[in-house]
Amino acid sequence: MRTEQERQQKNGGFTLVEMIVAVAITAVFSAVVLTAVAAGSRLYRSISGSTRVQMDTQELTDSVEKLIVNAGESIYYAYGSGKSPGAPISDDIDGSTDGDRTLLLCSIQKNKGGAGIRVVDVLDWRESEQKLYYSRQEITAAGTSMLTEPSVYGEGIMEFHVDVSRADSDGIIRFQLITENLGKKLRTLHTVDLRNPVKIILPGSQQQEEGGQPQT
Repeated sequence: MRTEQERQQKNGGFTLVEMIVAVAITAVFSAVVLTAVAAGSRLYRSISGSTRVQMDTQELTDSVEKLIVNAGESIYYAYGSGKSPGAPISDDIDGSTDGDRTLLLCSIQKNKGGAGIRVVDVLDWRESEQKLYYSRQEITAAGTSMLTEPSVYGEGIMEFHVDVSRADSDGIIRFQLITENLGKKLRTLHTVDLRNPVKIILPGSQQQEEGGQPQT
């Protein structure tokens, strides 16, 4: 027959040593699980950040391409801004230029009266802000007026370069974007085929006017 002491030991539950071992195993297992979860979370954020950069860049690229494709009379790439364009730039895809730059894309549209007017889509890249701005101008015999004031078109644009050297001869414009978002950098180069023949000339300039007024 079992003694009273043996019965008490059998029904007494875990010993102190067993509990300590169980707690230690649980702590080790929990640490492994938490480490795996943290690593997975970091990987997810990294992949999510990269995907967001690519999506934002693709959306901006598509918008810029549409503006370039629709240029219908002239284009002009230069230092400065659309409100105050400076010396022209032919090709700086190699990143050889510094400072603010502007790309003006001029088309001829008809107003409500049926008369032809020049409308200019303007892209201004501001180096200090690393932002690309969009605005629209209207050019008439009375002068140049703003249809829309500059608004942010893209942020985190570390570099914006354009090649217009073949715009009038081959109907091709190239542009390069170097973007940054959530610490991720992405460099892209794009070639755009123009729908219409264009001249490389400042919209509204005397040289353009000498080439002829918009057709009515």
